[in-house]
Amino acid sequence: MKTKSFYDLIKTKLSEEQLDEIDRQAQLEADILRAIQKGYKNYHADIIYDDEAKLFHGEVVGLKDVITFQGTTVSELEQAFKDSVDDYLVWCQERDEKLEK
Repeated sequence: MKTKSFYDLIKTKLSEEQLDEIDRQAQLEADILRAIQKGYKNYHADIIYDDEAKLFHGEVVGLKDVITFQGTTVSELEQAFKDSVDDYLVWCQERDEKLEK
């Protein structure tokens, strides 16, 4: 008996349009994750997925200060990353702190 892959099993239950939408969504999420790693305002982040908590966790890298963010979806993660960097920039400006890059 040949074992079917998970994708093959799903494929038999979904229409071609549904499969195309899944592929588009997966590509969009991969693009967003790459964009976060590429950076925002010259700040870059590492991202991990916590399967137990069902959360993405990120941390801006290359700083003495700690900037973290999280999200349950890739889009939420992207917004949290940008918000965290923007908050850091405001925090530094308010305290007349030198920005780290």
